Amino acid sequence: MQASPNSAAPYLLAHPHELARRRSPRVTVEAAVSYARGRQRGLGRTLNLGLGGMAIESEEPPAVGETTLLVVRLPDTQPLPFTGVVRWSRPGCFGIQYGPLGGPQTRVLVQLLARGNAFR
Repeated sequence: MQASPNSAAPYLLAHPHELARRRSPRVTVEAAVSYARGRQRGLGRTLNLGLGGMAIESEEPPAVGETTLLVVRLPDTQPLPFTGVVRWSRPGCFGIQYGPLGGPQTRVLVQLLARGNAFR
């Protein structure tokens, strides 16, 4: 789900069916992501994110089970580093479950989820 180009709110809550199966809600956010697993590097963009993880669109998604280092570039914030494990992967996208979150990551995610449009 994406916000329309004319929409005033670029961040939307994820579909209700998706929210029902998650412990934490997700918001739809488009942000640039760079990631690395071992010596391999990749680029993508977030599809949605929450306190437990994120979905990323990418031309070369990593395999399930790979530990991945990510840097997310959300509007109006410093680049945020995350570490996580790939929990699902299919052509064109993959899902990350975060490892332990630091204070800056937690603060940004909580603000984003609480307001749904924290970075307008």
